[in-house]
Amino acid sequence: MDAVWDWDLATDALRWNQAVTALFGYAPEALGADAGWWIEHIHPEDRDRVATGIHAVIDGGGSGWCDTYRFQRADGGWAHVDDRGYVIRDAAGRPLRMVGAMHDATADRHNRHELQRMRSYLKNIIDSMPSVLVGVDGEGRVTQWNASAERATGVAAAQAVGRLFAQVLPEHAAQMDNVRRAIAGQVPVRAERQVFEREGETRWADVMAYPLAGDGAEGAVIRVDDVTERVRIEQMMVQTEKMMSVGGLAAGMAHEINNPLGVILQSCQNLRRRLGTELAVNRRAAEAAGLDLDALQRYLEARGLVGFIEAIQEAGERAGRIVADMLAFSRRADESFAPEGVADMLDAVVRLVASDYDLKKRYDFKQVEVVRRYESGLPPVPCARTEIEQVLLNLIKNAAQAMAEGGRRPSVLTLRAAREGEAVRIDVEDNGPGIAPAAQRRIFEPFYTTKPVGVGTGLGLSVSYFIVADHHKGSLTLESTPGEGSCFTVRLPLRQGGSV
Repeated sequence: MDAVWDWDLATDALRWNQAVTALFGYAPEALGADAGWWIEHIHPEDRDRVATGIHAVIDGGGSGWCDTYRFQRADGGWAHVDDRGYVIRDAAGRPLRMVGAMHDATADRHNRHELQRMRSYLKNIIDSMPSVLVGVDGEGRVTQWNASAERATGVAAAQAVGRLFAQVLPEHAAQMDNVRRAIAGQVPVRAERQVFEREGETRWADVMAYPLAGDGAEGAVIRVDDVTERVRIEQMMVQTEKMMSVGGLAAGMAHEINNPLGVILQSCQNLRRRLGTELAVNRRAAEAAGLDLDALQRYLEARGLVGFIEAIQEAGERAGRIVADMLAFSRRADESFAPEGVADMLDAVVRLVASDYDLKKRYDFKQVEVVRRYESGLPPVPCARTEIEQVLLNLIKNAAQAMAEGGRRPSVLTLRAAREGEAVRIDVEDNGPGIAPAAQRRIFEPFYTTKPVGVGTGLGLSVSYFIVADHHKGSLTLESTPGEGSCFTVRLPLRQGGSV
């Protein structure tokens, strides 16, 4: 229903139909008889524009006119109207009348405004969510792209909308199968702990595909939650539990092994002493038995028996070191904590590694370039110095071995120390061959090793983890990219038992 008006241009008389009363509340007797009343009820901010537009059509020889403006109701309020008029002319083109219809667009305008407000409100909600939210149609083309998606990918919404999901989020392209299942079955489909890579780093995500429902829409909303930190914390908790359970087992095993191991080592030592020619008692016993001791020595050497005895003793000593490492799982350090400088401990360990005989047998550590990046003014860390030096020794020796076996030149070992909140962070980074993802998940397990048989016991990193996590309430983590290198990070709290 529109308010129809008829304006006689010759007399300036203006007539309205009855709809003007229903729309704007004016009784017939309240309506002005001329165009001046109409113009006066147009909002002051719109009045000149409307009057100028009408007269431009009338005087310019045109026929059609339209405008949108605010018109005052009888109650004083303002209605938003769409007004259209048509000029009637005589045969000579002189304007005679102008007729038109005024449509109250207030409700439409309010609805449009409310719709826009609701769209903005929903967009703000979607953009405020930390999850990556992506809307796709039935073909997998992006229809919605929230702010988290922009931050995660660096792709703006204007660039993402209309493109295939697999193109803008290629690391999750495989999830399109779940999206199609969700749309076809009209049920949400969840995929947990999906492994993907971003900027060379392995990460995990939970991906949920929700089918769109209602109005015959075909598509889905894909929610991606980066759960990397949660997975790492869970892995750390599992590893800690594993270390604690192994600690009890290791203590019992170590004590049971120590006794026969001591007998073996002592017997080897006595055997070597009693077969030697340097002791007078040996010679007297040989003469009494009618045995040429020098000939016996030549026989033992010819048959390699001396080497067998040395091998038994070396294996026994190695087993002794393994037992000592196992005992580290079950006992607390007797050494009290004291403030220690991290840079001093790192430098001391580097000097120790440089003189390590076992390392020199395989390669020369002096060929490794050591880069030190120590933050100045680092506070001392409360710790058991010998234990932390043992951890650093394990990490640096492993890095040196990895770089030697990787064959990359030059070999670069980077040592970093910096404050990180209420802790000091120590990085031991190498440019070796890196560690495969499958091995990374087990790297801190007891007796797990990637080294050849006879080279590693699989306890070095486990003991290190236990020292840092259990004894010092810190953390030991690994980041490694195959072909690029590895970085072990030790975090030691600056407070232990309430002391700084």
